Amino acid sequence: MVGKTTRTEDGYMDFPFMQDPLLGMGLVIFFGYFLGHLAVKAGLPKITGYLAAGLILNPTVFGLVPQSAIAGTNTMVNVLLCVITFEIGGSLAIDKIRSLGKSIVAMTVLEAEGAFLAVILGMIPFCVLFGSHFGISGTPAVLAFSILMGGLVSPTDPAATIAVAHQYGAKGPVTSTILGVSAFDDGFGIINFGLALALARTIMGGGELSLFSVVISPLWTILLSAAVGCVFGIMVDRMSSKALDSEGGGGLTIVLVGGLMACFGVAEALKADELLATMVMGIWVVNANNRSDEIFDFVQSTLEEPVFLIFFCVSGMTLDMPSLLSSLAFIPAVVLLRVLGKAAGIYGGGDLTGVDGKTCRYVIGGLIPLGGIVIGLALTLKRFPEMAPFADTLINVIIGCTVIHEFIGPMTARWALNSSGEIDK
Repeated sequence: MVGKTTRTEDGYMDFPFMQDPLLGMGLVIFFGYFLGHLAVKAGLPKITGYLAAGLILNPTVFGLVPQSAIAGTNTMVNVLLCVITFEIGGSLAIDKIRSLGKSIVAMTVLEAEGAFLAVILGMIPFCVLFGSHFGISGTPAVLAFSILMGGLVSPTDPAATIAVAHQYGAKGPVTSTILGVSAFDDGFGIINFGLALALARTIMGGGELSLFSVVISPLWTILLSAAVGCVFGIMVDRMSSKALDSEGGGGLTIVLVGGLMACFGVAEALKADELLATMVMGIWVVNANNRSDEIFDFVQSTLEEPVFLIFFCVSGMTLDMPSLLSSLAFIPAVVLLRVLGKAAGIYGGGDLTGVDGKTCRYVIGGLIPLGGIVIGLALTLKRFPEMAPFADTLINVIIGCTVIHEFIGPMTARWALNSSGEIDK
């Protein structure tokens, strides 16, 4: 018998029938699908509708879905991220990006480090003026907070951009550059966060600045992740063709999903970067397998749509909206500084490698999204007692920046791809 609707202590509606996680997830999928199509009708990318559906169903917004319905979504989200990062790696075929190689490298380095430095330099005076209201007082706290913020927001989330590119069938040099830069800057994101954490802990008196903490540890993480990705890439490369020949799409799904989950698990056990490992796995397959077009066409046509729908709906549902609202003062400043830093880096890299200004402007439009993975990095700060004075504020600001970037990013990516003439009409 269906229970009576009541209100929780927090004032949210409590619907007993929604306690069933399968029913809740089914409603999320159908609601996300519906809003995705409404977004398309309004001329917006589908994933904007998916994110909107997630926010509407967020337990901290209207309370339509209980917190228990999303409490166990971490494993599912990790599986979805495996597929997304594998597909991102599949967009980095050497023969397609060779002609853009120098520009991608230059733009990646300069946009990642440009955002890193711009946020740090801009946050310092901002924290001096307003930080005391959020527990950020004194020179050490101001410096540590600003450095960590710069390290966290420097990477780009390629998932949103690749979703938009595939939805509209975008192909061309701007699309390839955007996907290449957004994929490669994950490595610089790891280095920047490692450097920022080491510096911040030293400033706050909880760590020792050393060559190992600043350089060797981040580089080791990248190399180990790449090694794990290559190993599983070789395995999937050899198994996928046989699976296609003997069992078709069903066999290929088993090989890909099983290989990706195993790759993620091994990387996690070795304390490598799991998503970098699965991306390298995709890079290996697309460049080593002579049937890679068939493999990635299958991923795009069969797996991609449900993966993006569930991933972005759940991303919207798991955001802590009250925490977001408590740190609104910082969010516009961080968003603006990050975009300015990336823009300066893209234009600088384009100038060094002979890329025209119009193309650079379009590339910037595709690099706005900020992935939810940075929230996970921010949460690791809770392990360090010396970060206690401002850890909660920093996490809330990162959550808010993620929300803003993930809503704006798909729309700027669509503008960039459409303005560059690379969307398939």
